[in-house]
Amino acid sequence: MKETVTSLSELALQWLARYEWLLWGLSVLSALMLVISAMVIPALIVRLPHDFYSAERSGLVETGRDRGSRLRRCVIVAIRNVVACILLLAGIAMLFLPGQGLLTILAALAVGDFPGKREIELRLLRLPGILTGVNWIRKRAGKRLFDLR
Repeated sequence: MKETVTSLSELALQWLARYEWLLWGLSVLSALMLVISAMVIPALIVRLPHDFYSAERSGLVETGRDRGSRLRRCVIVAIRNVVACILLLAGIAMLFLPGQGLLTILAALAVGDFPGKREIELRLLRLPGILTGVNWIRKRAGKRLFDLR
């Protein structure tokens, strides 16, 4: 049994030595995601209107969306969804790596455009600590707090 444990630890050390570049790359990527998320996520949270998640706004259609061509609208939605996917993947990774995982996932949902996103956003915002953290960011920026009613 002791030989098996020794051989497993030797295998792990060999793997680490062989893929040292991968570990360094993941470490740098993790640190980079931490710094970027610390700068970008608060900026996105501050830019949202205070009533973005209110019940009165749930049926609101922005007049700006009706302007322009259909092709332009499709391109904008596609770009927003690509950015949202990148943020979502980064947020999921940050659940295990350093960074603001849940806030990044919330930002991804806010940026994206897909059916049912409002319910998911509200469910996340109602998690303990999330709304408190988001409103703390808004308060420090001098913005009105989110109203979920």
